[in-house]
Amino acid sequence: MSATYRLLTRYRRTAGALLLEALVAVVVFAVGTLGLLELIGGAARESGNARWRDEAFTLAASALSRMWTDDPATLDARYDTTNGAGYRALHAAAERLPGVGSGVNALHCFVSMLYFQTLVTPNVWL
Repeated sequence: MSATYRLLTRYRRTAGALLLEALVAVVVFAVGTLGLLELIGGAARESGNARWRDEAFTLAASALSRMWTDDPATLDARYDTTNGAGYRALHAAAERLPGVGSGVNALHCFVSMLYFQTLVTPNVWL
């Protein structure tokens, strides 16, 4: 057997291996890139959700601060019924948040008068 024949035989056995390795590398790179894109998309989605949760918390805190400064005798009329002016203003502000509607994630506002000396505790749920 000549050296040329042995070299050609070895070349034929390894022919296409480089192409197969390149194909596997491309597939691994594509899977990694898709995973990275999904991670970035999830982070952007959660960042938006956190923004809306922060806005809902700020809205509820603002409503509670207004309730604390209002006259305790008028809290029930202003906030505990759907006809109250305070409730309507709070409901209009909450309706601007995404995912808030009349049936899903609806606004729940009730005034529980827990008198402890002169303390009135209003509650707002968004």
